Amino acid sequence: MLCRLSDWRKKHFYRGQTDRPRVLHVITGLHVGGAENFLYRLLSTFDHECLKHAVACFKWGPVAQKIGALGVPVHQVSRVFYRNDYLGEFVKNWKPDVIHASEWTANVLARSLKKDQPKIPIVCALHSNPDYHGFIRNFFERWMPLPDKFVAVSRGVVEGYERNIVAHLGNDAAKSFRDRLKVIENGINIDYYAQPSGGAVSLRRELGIPPHAFVVGAVGRMVPIKAYDHLIDSFSFFLKSVNGNAHLVFVGEGPERARLESYVENLGLGAWVHFVGLQRDLLQWYAMFDALGISSRGEGLSMALLEALSSGIPIVTTKTGDGHEVIEDRKNGLLTEVGDTAEFSEALGRLYRGGKSLRREYAAVNIELLRSRFDIECCAQRYQELYASLLDRVPVVQTRDQFIG
Repeated sequence: MLCRLSDWRKKHFYRGQTDRPRVLHVITGLHVGGAENFLYRLLSTFDHECLKHAVACFKWGPVAQKIGALGVPVHQVSRVFYRNDYLGEFVKNWKPDVIHASEWTANVLARSLKKDQPKIPIVCALHSNPDYHGFIRNFFERWMPLPDKFVAVSRGVVEGYERNIVAHLGNDAAKSFRDRLKVIENGINIDYYAQPSGGAVSLRRELGIPPHAFVVGAVGRMVPIKAYDHLIDSFSFFLKSVNGNAHLVFVGEGPERARLESYVENLGLGAWVHFVGLQRDLLQWYAMFDALGISSRGEGLSMALLEALSSGIPIVTTKTGDGHEVIEDRKNGLLTEVGDTAEFSEALGRLYRGGKSLRREYAAVNIELLRSRFDIECCAQRYQELYASLLDRVPVVQTRDQFIG
């Protein structure tokens, strides 16, 4: 059963339009990426009659325009404490009732406000596993002021914080940190990505991909943790096994792009591997893919994975720990060990040989899984309930006549 925000309003409605609590979302930047698009989806789904939202970012980007189109104000602020547009000064002027920070830099600066703004509840989203953060970042995590809540996007992220942060604290500090950890899995607008898109044929034509070639997609920022060089190596083996009847398409940007393009050319794969940069309309790209490849050394909960599953695309992904929190091997996708290019290549081959029947089998399992766990309205409801619990402003309403709306 889907969660509906109207259900949440019936339980937790704040009285009076002028008395709506203010939630300030602080994020490092608003370029196209998983955390940025997730914030946009949350703001698209929240009940704005209950809460007043605004966004503060340190780097402007295209997602800022999308958020602004929702009627949510977006403000660019500074990380430098002595400037007039410093985040702390903005907080003093806007007077939020809750601060919700996303991404590392935003989390650091939001937590640093705790000394001057002790009465404002602060929520910090944890999108990635500290197994891959490095010593310096994890050291800061242990000694910075704690927010009121850490919200991890997956159980694997919590386990990573237990290993790398909590395990190095004293008993009292460890308990305090652990008590603040909460899991709210990312959500997605399932029906949006499930809708048909007619752009796949034209995209294949533009890229010079034959109509019946098998297309492996990769969507995300080009950063080292994605291990895209391993995906390229795996694809190279797979390409030989299918006599050249496959193509690999990278959607995204990042500091690794130039190196990866050079790597592809050195391998002689330039005719089969395509880099298309950032794309705002991902529907037509997912419609073109026959599989999505995720080669990351560590993921929190990949938004590209949820988008692809909603689009009916089968997944080949590396394990996170001993398994995976979404994909069960050979039930709704295929799992491989991190860095095992031969195993990843074989998994792509299994999807290739399985054809449309295997794709339909996985898709039927995935759509049921998505609706039960990853619906964006359920996710937004959980965040609103979290805000309400931190504000301690949850009135008990006996009759509908008392609702304001």
